[in-house]
Amino acid sequence: MKINLDQLWHSGKEQDWEVAYRNYWSRVPPKRVAIVKEFDQFDVELVKSMSTEEFYRFLYDKYFVWKFETTVAPDGARALDDRRKDLEKYEVEGLVGLGKTHDKLFLFDQSDIRKGLVIAKEIHGLGIAGASGLLAVLFPKYFGTVDRFVVKSLLQVSDLPQHNELKSMNPSYLKLADGVILIQILRDKAAQLNQQFQSSSWTPQKIDLILWGIRN
Repeated sequence: MKINLDQLWHSGKEQDWEVAYRNYWSRVPPKRVAIVKEFDQFDVELVKSMSTEEFYRFLYDKYFVWKFETTVAPDGARALDDRRKDLEKYEVEGLVGLGKTHDKLFLFDQSDIRKGLVIAKEIHGLGIAGASGLLAVLFPKYFGTVDRFVVKSLLQVSDLPQHNELKSMNPSYLKLADGVILIQILRDKAAQLNQQFQSSSWTPQKIDLILWGIRN
């Protein structure tokens, strides 16, 4: 389904946004629908209560599969393998560092985008895209996944105030400052839609999923 993002971004009809959200689901690879649904209805308390060993297995078996194999298509299998090799460094150096990061993920002020990204990015194998994705899974009301698809989609919005900053980004190698800008855009849009539609259902995570679904 072809959706014009520039028109959608300025639409005052909630139905248009709901159609775009359904469009995201239509683009999820069939073999990954189950894991995507699992993350869509995710219970953050499960991760918060995990031991360090359990958190490592969650990252290896669940999160990395969701983020890298499912959303990085068509190079997902290779991306997953590469990122898992980075994560496996913990099996050599030990899990103490990962345990400390796990603790910090649930102690920082979630309104602080930069701080959240810095903490999540400590995890081996996670750059800005991967770090933002983890934060989006854990705290969808505050974070969305930002990657090359989000940048390319947002460049379709003609009058976005951050257009010049978007044009200067390298979509494949996002910097910390880029991540902060992109997540703020998602937060602002979610807040605008909730106010406009007198709702509380729109989140930065939902906006990023819509942008992923609109990707070329």
